[in-house]
Amino acid sequence: LHGLGVKGQNHLFEAVISHRKHGPLSITIILMMGLTGVLLCMALSKTEGILVFPLDDPYIHWSIGRSIFENGNWGPSPFQYQLSSSSPFYSLLSGIGTQLFHNPWFFTLIINLLAGLSWLILMSRTKLIRKQSPFTQVLLLSGTASLLPWHLLVLLGMEHMCHILFICLFLHAATGSTSKNGMPALISGVLM
Repeated sequence: LHGLGVKGQNHLFEAVISHRKHGPLSITIILMMGLTGVLLCMALSKTEGILVFPLDDPYIHWSIGRSIFENGNWGPSPFQYQLSSSSPFYSLLSGIGTQLFHNPWFFTLIINLLAGLSWLILMSRTKLIRKQSPFTQVLLLSGTASLLPWHLLVLLGMEHMCHILFICLFLHAATGSTSKNGMPALISGVLM
């Protein structure tokens, strides 16, 4: 530790997380993925290895998405148009998952994980987070993710992780952090 410039054991955590450029983000991702993995394993042990979502919303999105691709009709039934989706983009995304995979459960988890990881990365790049010490960065990132709660939103199978990502993209673009022409803000606003 002396070679790292750390003068005592109290600063061991600071040395570990500041060792890499993205240490706080990496630690937060490991914490959130670990917690999500533990909860997923617990859920799978209760359902004999069958992934089941606690609410019916993911199934509605899959039904609408499947109907779009297989019948050309927007709705859970192939016989009648019904705009019964709380998030048309997520229903379309779910439809892609039903076409690519026989079982879209894991596709939904992957989409939610990717959306969650993406907004954690965006959040870690904000000026508010970057100007903090590495320890405070870990506390802010993991605290925000835990309070939302990140791990449960991933496992719900609903569109909330994508909504949070699009809100973060919109705010990131609207504050001028992404581009000068505002196009990313417009795109993320439409996707919301």
